[in-house]
Amino acid sequence: MVDDYLIVHRSVLPEFFELVLQARDLIDNGGYSVSAACEALNISRSTFYKYKDCIFYPSKELGRKAIFSFKTNDEKGALSHILNVIFENGGSLISIQGTPIKNVAYITLTVDLKDFQGPIDELVAKFKKIKPVKNVSVLAID
Repeated sequence: MVDDYLIVHRSVLPEFFELVLQARDLIDNGGYSVSAACEALNISRSTFYKYKDCIFYPSKELGRKAIFSFKTNDEKGALSHILNVIFENGGSLISIQGTPIKNVAYITLTVDLKDFQGPIDELVAKFKKIKPVKNVSVLAID
């Protein structure tokens, strides 16, 4: 399926491609009907229907995932404190793996950070302030 797509700069495309995207945005987010959106943007409904499922804005979701590794005291609420920091800073948990061994918990979290508005170092510093956290490191960033 990925072979069906091209990345093309908008400057070489006909103007109506951008208008189809704007019409779809008016319909999805502005409460417009298809007819009203097309009329407002001066494109035909047939143009809209022909291209609406073929033109997309680039994804902004790429490049904002991180894998964190934690070593914490194995105590009640440790994971909860870590997750609260993630959620309070706009992160979303993708996956979690944890293993407690001899009163130490080893936790690996994959986090979606597309809504996080700061450097990763800032988030790591907040993790380090959590009392049960002994060590935290960033394993990977996508």
